[in-house]
Amino acid sequence: NNFIFMSNKTKIKYDIGIDDRTSNLENYDKKLLFTEFRNKKLTDEEFESKAIIRVNNWLDVKRELLQDLF
Repeated sequence: NNFIFMSNKTKIKYDIGIDDRTSNLENYDKKLLFTEFRNKKLTDEEFESKAIIRVNNWLDVKRELLQDLF
Protein backbone atom coordinates (compact mmCIF):
# COMPACT_ATOMS: atom_id res chain seq x y z
CA ASN A 1 0.00 0.00 0.00
CA ASN A 2 3.02 2.28 -0.01
CA PHE A 3 4.43 3.89 -3.11
CA ILE A 4 7.73 5.71 -3.42
CA PHE A 5 8.36 8.03 -6.36
CA MET A 6 11.94 9.11 -6.92
CA SER A 7 14.27 9.78 -9.84
CA ASN A 8 17.33 7.91 -8.48
CA LYS A 9 16.12 4.45 -7.51
CA THR A 10 19.57 3.11 -6.70
CA LYS A 11 19.17 4.54 -3.20
CA ILE A 12 16.70 1.84 -2.17
CA LYS A 13 16.74 -1.97 -2.17
CA TYR A 14 13.51 -3.94 -2.46
CA ASP A 15 12.58 -7.44 -3.54
CA ILE A 16 10.57 -6.43 -6.63
CA GLY A 17 11.25 -3.65 -9.10
CA ILE A 18 8.79 -2.57 -11.80
CA ASP A 19 9.97 0.15 -14.17
CA ASP A 20 10.36 1.15 -17.82
CA ARG A 21 14.15 1.68 -17.65
CA THR A 22 16.66 -1.08 -17.08
CA SER A 23 18.95 1.25 -15.14
CA ASN A 24 16.24 1.67 -12.49
CA LEU A 25 16.09 -2.08 -11.86
CA GLU A 26 19.65 -2.69 -10.72
CA ASN A 27 18.98 -3.07 -6.98
CA TYR A 28 16.06 -5.49 -7.15
CA ASP A 29 15.86 -9.26 -6.83
CA LYS A 30 12.90 -9.60 -9.24
CA LYS A 31 13.05 -7.16 -12.16
CA LEU A 32 10.00 -6.41 -14.29
CA LEU A 33 10.43 -4.06 -17.24
CA PHE A 34 7.38 -2.44 -18.83
CA THR A 35 7.64 -2.39 -22.61
CA GLU A 36 7.83 1.11 -24.05
CA PHE A 37 9.53 2.91 -26.93
CA ARG A 38 12.91 3.31 -25.17
CA ASN A 39 13.37 -0.40 -24.51
CA LYS A 40 11.60 -2.14 -27.39
CA LYS A 41 14.87 -2.97 -29.14
CA LEU A 42 16.50 -4.75 -26.20
CA THR A 43 17.35 -8.33 -27.08
CA ASP A 44 16.43 -11.52 -25.25
CA GLU A 45 20.12 -11.93 -24.44
CA GLU A 46 20.19 -8.55 -22.69
CA PHE A 47 17.12 -9.51 -20.65
CA GLU A 48 18.61 -12.85 -19.72
CA SER A 49 22.01 -11.44 -18.75
CA LYS A 50 20.38 -8.89 -16.42
CA ALA A 51 17.65 -11.27 -15.14
CA ILE A 52 14.92 -8.92 -16.36
CA ILE A 53 11.41 -10.04 -17.27
CA ARG A 54 9.51 -8.02 -19.86
CA VAL A 55 5.89 -7.17 -19.06
CA ASN A 56 3.44 -5.41 -21.35
CA ASN A 57 0.64 -4.59 -18.92
CA TRP A 58 -0.50 -4.98 -15.32
CA LEU A 59 -1.97 -8.42 -16.03
CA ASP A 60 1.53 -9.60 -16.99
CA VAL A 61 2.82 -8.15 -13.70
CA LYS A 62 0.10 -9.98 -11.79
CA ARG A 63 0.96 -13.28 -13.54
CA GLU A 64 4.67 -12.90 -12.76
CA LEU A 65 4.10 -12.08 -9.12
CA LEU A 66 1.53 -14.82 -8.55
CA GLN A 67 3.75 -17.34 -10.30
CA ASP A 68 6.24 -17.00 -7.44
CA LEU A 69 3.59 -17.97 -4.90
CA PHE A 70 2.78 -21.36 -6.38
